[in-house]
Amino acid sequence: MDRGGRSTLSSFQRVQEFLTQNTLADAPAGMGAQAAELGDVIARLTSESVGQEAGSRFVRVHAESQRTLREALLKEHMQPVSRVAREVFGATGMDKAFHMPRLVKANQPVLAAAGAMAEAAEKSKEVFLTHGLGPDFIEQLKSAAQALDTARNARAESARRRVTATAAVQDQLKRGRRAVRLLLAILAPRLAKDPELNAAWESAKRARSSGVGAVVADAAVEAQESVPVAQPEVKAA
Repeated sequence: MDRGGRSTLSSFQRVQEFLTQNTLADAPAGMGAQAAELGDVIARLTSESVGQEAGSRFVRVHAESQRTLREALLKEHMQPVSRVAREVFGATGMDKAFHMPRLVKANQPVLAAAGAMAEAAEKSKEVFLTHGLGPDFIEQLKSAAQALDTARNARAESARRRVTATAAVQDQLKRGRRAVRLLLAILAPRLAKDPELNAAWESAKRARSSGVGAVVADAAVEAQESVPVAQPEVKAA
């Protein structure tokens, strides 16, 4: 969750604390419903923020894993096959089936080249064995390619988790803002009539961090604006 989202969540928690500390005996049913909704929003935001953060972290983990596995596939498995093929097949044209990919920093071209190379090597396996490659060089090549493909899929899944959680966080933030606005609309008349309650609310409002949490302040301003302003007494001359 970004700074703005964390600030908004913090403001929701402070509003919830304010409601807990200032229970109103004559509060309408709507206030209880909105308070419950705000509590649900806070719980969901807390949960979704974990998914969002985990997704972001594992995207980085799998990105680094892909880089390591891609380099291993290229240098330890594909290059030896390509070099042997270039020396053995020479100008026959067969060596072209074992060319290294031009794009070596992108997974898909490397995986496609590895698959094609393994398929071509199957047809001339004895030639490669005769020239020093291990008896399971094709299996190792395929295994290294599979490991890279698995890491690629894992990164994609982590990215999907992050995107899904981010969308859920945004939905809950909107839902929470609406709940806060409705709660403060209900509180407005009481804030106008009860100086102590108003002071408690002002204290809670001032404790907010900054940024997006201003939605709470905006609602409070609306409540304050609804308070009748006392007119100065005019004495007769």
